[in-house]
Parts: sequence; structure tokens; C-alpha cells
Amino acid sequence: MIEERDENRYANIVTDNVEPIVDNGGSIADFGADGLTETVADLDNYAKEDRKKIVYGSLFFLIVVLIHIGVGLFVDFDNIVYQILASQLTIVIPALIYMSLFKINPFKFMRFKKFHFGSALLIPLFMYSILPVMGLINLISQLFSTNVIQGTVTDILVGGLGSSLLLVAMLPAFVEETAFRGAIYGSLRGCRPVRAIILSGVMFGALHMNFNQFMYATALGIVMGLLLEATGSILSTMILHFCFNANSVILLWGMPRIFEYMEKITGQNYNSSDILSQSTSLDTRQLLIYIAVFIPVAAIGAAFAYLFYYIIAKLNKRWYYIKFLFSKETKLQRSSFPKPKLMNAFAVIGLIVCFGMCLLNELIVRGIIHR
Repeated sequence: MIEERDENRYANIVTDNVEPIVDNGGSIADFGADGLTETVADLDNYAKEDRKKIVYGSLFFLIVVLIHIGVGLFVDFDNIVYQILASQLTIVIPALIYMSLFKINPFKFMRFKKFHFGSALLIPLFMYSILPVMGLINLISQLFSTNVIQGTVTDILVGGLGSSLLLVAMLPAFVEETAFRGAIYGSLRGCRPVRAIILSGVMFGALHMNFNQFMYATALGIVMGLLLEATGSILSTMILHFCFNANSVILLWGMPRIFEYMEKITGQNYNSSDILSQSTSLDTRQLLIYIAVFIPVAAIGAAFAYLFYYIIAKLNKRWYYIKFLFSKETKLQRSSFPKPKLMNAFAVIGLIVCFGMCLLNELIVRGIIHR
């Protein structure tokens, strides 16, 4: 609700942001009720409350990082399933405690609500459009880091397709979105949504604690933050997260069967494990060739991703709100509505610890340091 003392400010915001839309052939309905409310909230200054949320959200991130590392160092699970369950519990339990401790309504805070059904059907297409971009980022990261995820996912597939989808796709989609697009981004968002999207994406990538995953997980985290703002619902990012992970699982599950079918047709012997190993252990020259090939493909994918994103935002009546977030006029208006700083000691320490673990894990993988 807008306080009476804020009526003049509210009127100015409507004049500056909504009337130009109407002048350009749009309507107030196009801006969306949620978008209009959030426009006012984004420009308004409740600095004291925002500062508390930012500090609490950053502290939560640091606690999750420390628990995550502690479990990894001191609890040794031989079973890969137990490893995954433990890693997810170290994220979701602190998130639930965090929201309970500060008496936060998780459904409202995380924006756990329905959104346009048609836009939900577009999310898989949006995901496939960004895959070439993620692939390009993955290749670039391998110029200075080791691809460590392939073997882990292959090990998980021993449990079968159904259990792999549950453990690698569905569970992380719920748990990690609850923590990062829910607890963390929800806490940081009052500072300024765009900056909060970037920082929460960096935190999401950093928690993976290896340089290879950090690169594309950060990009994916930023994309999911943008999708959250396009729909206004965390359900959309859970769907995207599930689709992204499920795609990897299904490909790895299907490859051996494709090779087996090819063997029957051609009579040649294909060793799928060797082919997968070769595809993830490319030398610098091969990587540069792949990168050169991927650049135009990624550019085309990004164009389609933008198109699907536009449609998703329009269907949810939030496209004008997205434009508002990135407009130059918004930046000028916000200069008169100062917000608390986004970075603080808790966030900095958490990120330093994560990058330290990234470096340590890279040195271990390269055999420079032994466990």
C-alpha cells in the first residue's frame, strides 16, 4: 500500500514512467499491476529496512558457504546420492531457518505464485536458446580451468534416468532457487533489482566452488534472475533450472544408447565413455576452434532467447517493468532516491572463501596439490 505521505511521489513516478507508455501506444494495463507497484517500491526509499535485508541476505550466503565447505571437508560420503542430498540440505535448511527466524512468509517473500500458463510453455524453448551461450561460456572457461562436472554427472547416471532427474534436476531446481532467487535475491532486491540480479548470480556461481562451473552458473543465475522479474514468480526459474539440468542428464543418458544403435547399423565399435572423455579434455588449439564455431551459434541463440524473453514478459504484463529497470531515466530518478550499498563484509568474505575454494579445487584437479 502507498502511504498518504507518498502520494505526490507516487504521482510523479506514474507521470514519468506510465504516461510515456500510453503516449507510445501502450496502456497502463500493459505496465501490469505488479509492475506498477514494484516501480514505486523500487524508486521509493526505505533505506533502513532495505539495509537490514541486504545484511541479513549476505550473512545467510556466508553461512551457507561455510556449512557447505564444512560438510564437504568433514563428512565423507562414498555414495554419490548421499553427497548430493547432503549438499542440497546444507542449502535448503539454512534458507528455511533464515525465513523462519525473521518471520518471513516464504510464499510471499520468494514470490511463489502462479504466472501466465502460456509463458510457462515457452520456458523450455527459452532454455534451448540460451544453451549455445552457456556452451560458449563453458568452452571459454576451459581455457584456464578444468572441466570437472562431466565425470560427476556420469557417476550419478548409474542410478538410472528417473533417479538422476530427481537428484540432479528436480531437487536442485527447488532447493537452489529457494535459496538464491528466494532468500538471497529477495533480500538484496531492495537495493536495486538489476544489481541484485548480478550479485545473486555471482553468488550462485561461486557456491559451485570450481572455476569451470562458476562461469556458466553465474551466467545462468543472472538469466534466472531476469526471468524471475519477467514473470514475477519463482516458479518460472524453478522450471528453467529443472529444464537446464534435465537436458544434461537426458543427453548423457541417451548418448550410450545412440552409440549402441550406431554400432548395430555400421558394425563399428564406439566407446561412449572415451568419446565423452575426449570432448571434455580438449587442448588450447581445439578449444579455440570450438569457440570460433560457437560464437555465431551463440549469437543466434541469444537473439532467439531475447525474443522468447520478450514474449514471456509481455504475456505476464511485465515487459514495461523490465524496460523501466534498464532505462536511463530510471537511473536518473534513482539518483534522488538513494539506496543502501549492496556489497558488505559478509558478501565479500563469502565470495573470497568461494574463490579460494575454486583455486584450491583447481590445483587439486591439476595434481599440483594432493589431498
